[in-house]
Amino acid sequence: MRRLFLLTLLVCGLAVPAAAPAAPGDGTLSVRDGDGRVHLLDLRGALVGRIDHGVLEVQVSKAADCDELAVWGAEDERLRSRRTEFGTETICVFSGKRAMRFRLTGSLVSVLVRGKDIDLSVVGKGGLMIRGAGNADGAYSVNGSAYASLPEDSSWELLGTTAPARLVP
Repeated sequence: MRRLFLLTLLVCGLAVPAAAPAAPGDGTLSVRDGDGRVHLLDLRGALVGRIDHGVLEVQVSKAADCDELAVWGAEDERLRSRRTEFGTETICVFSGKRAMRFRLTGSLVSVLVRGKDIDLSVVGKGGLMIRGAGNADGAYSVNGSAYASLPEDSSWELLGTTAPARLVP
């Protein structure tokens, strides 16, 4: 009887965690030769990119954080503050008409990339919005999907995947 009780307890103990939904896993975003804008919100991961002509805006917690961002080739760097209902946001703005490269890692509140010839690779979790500039505006892939032209209408997507819950027999 004692063995049956322990076996039942063990099976129930394993079934409960297995039935719980899994946390979202890392997703991917790839943009090739994009013309338009890519907006990432609440990104937790890594982003490597290049813009031939455009603007990179990164929201940071304090002004000193702008100096720590890995951005190369920007012709203009400035700090912008914006008041919201939640307080003041500090945004580092990098722009240029020549190739600008950047590498951002960690937990980022908001990253906006807009311009011409955007090449971007992102791995992590968060929300994203992509909008193309028109006809031949490049291609993108989210979470390993097939490449498609950048959409003309903005729509939010989730970067990352969730594993379906399953019961252990």
